[in-house]
Amino acid sequence: MTTWTTLTLRVVTPLFSGDDAEGGDPIRVPSIRGALRFWFRAVAAAHGITDLKALWAEEEAVFGSARPERPSRIALRVDSQPATDTDPRPEWAAYPDLRDQRFHGAQYLMGQGLWQRTMKRPYVPPGPDQTFDLKIRFATGRDAEKLNARFMLALWAWLTYGGLGARVRRGFGQLRCADHSGVPLPGKWRHEALGAPTRAESWGVLFTQPIPPAISRMGEHGWTGRPGNVLAEFPVLCPPHWEGRFLAGEALPDWQSALMHAGQEWRAFRVVAEPEEEISKNLRSPEWVNAIHGSSGKYPIAAFGLPVGYYSTSRGEFRASIEPTFQGAKIRRASPVWLRPVWTTDGWRVVTFLFHARLLPDTARLSPGKFGLTIPDLHTISDTWRRWLTDEWRLPEDFYRGQS
Repeated sequence: MTTWTTLTLRVVTPLFSGDDAEGGDPIRVPSIRGALRFWFRAVAAAHGITDLKALWAEEEAVFGSARPERPSRIALRVDSQPATDTDPRPEWAAYPDLRDQRFHGAQYLMGQGLWQRTMKRPYVPPGPDQTFDLKIRFATGRDAEKLNARFMLALWAWLTYGGLGARVRRGFGQLRCADHSGVPLPGKWRHEALGAPTRAESWGVLFTQPIPPAISRMGEHGWTGRPGNVLAEFPVLCPPHWEGRFLAGEALPDWQSALMHAGQEWRAFRVVAEPEEEISKNLRSPEWVNAIHGSSGKYPIAAFGLPVGYYSTSRGEFRASIEPTFQGAKIRRASPVWLRPVWTTDGWRVVTFLFHARLLPDTARLSPGKFGLTIPDLHTISDTWRRWLTDEWRLPEDFYRGQS
């Protein structure tokens, strides 16, 4: 008799795996575990587990650790890998007509690491037949009901808000649960409840309550607390530490258009991060002009993640990279802003959300020091986030149309 639960997961947006550049399997269990751990911490913190030692103890109980005496109580396995694509200029990533689009949003979302005039690595294209089976063997024995319920909350959050592979925060690598077989899911869970909703109204509910009570009651997870209002050290999937909305604009016909729209809106905001600055027709950001090549020490764009690289397409080289350092070592800070194209019954929309969390340690610095940049304070960071979430100081709607 089988002891495995099988979830068939479908690729919804292009997926760039960490190993597909070397020709290996694009879907790997360690990558899935890493993503589930991130969302486990976010949902646990939303239920009041915000002490770092307590949070690690909860995570280790479900996912195990490197200690041989603490293996994971829940086993994962991947079957039936989806096909990869090696086309260097797929239709969705190349300019359809330069007279119609002066800026390619999907290329901007991929960044120079994935796209430089051509696709730099293989990827998994989305499609109804692009699926793989995630097999789960749930915990048994002592505390099994509690551990399985907590795992399921992390699985739900991962499929609702996250994804797999590179550039997940920019809308790539999204997955949808298409089917279920084998051992039933624990508690009251059904595979139809896993993942992003298909009605715009349902997303409206999530924007104010990212873990609905109905979802939380799917199993006996045993978490009953709530986080405080103090700025968190890590993502917390709960207001006021989390906010979300739809990007402005009408519903779109397909995921390709949604990625284009997401990239154009994201670049539009970054171009005018300081509202008093004049909009540059050549799309050079005010930070490049006024901070790196000027005397301003303001660098609000740091609120969207570090390091920030400046690449010259004409010279084919990086011109500058602004990086944070802490105690003499370079560190990274992932962007707190996520973009997620979602299919709804009204058409494709783009969901954006962000986590309010501490950006950098108090004694961190921005490097190289020759630019005279200072670490943005909490007020500057929060103000930049607020402007993103309220559509303030955006480019004209037709800015990206045509070449004039």
